Amino acid sequence: MPDLHLVNIAAVNGCALVTFDARIRQLLRPDERHLVKLWS
Repeated sequence: MPDLHLVNIAAVNGCALVTFDARIRQLLRPDERHLVKLWS
């Protein structure tokens, strides 16, 4: 059974990354958004 504490940290970090990614996409011009897709 995985350590629940580590699972929680992973879940929180995942959510933070998703919101951070969404924020960056809003700042980018549409022609720059394909670059973000290449990163991920």
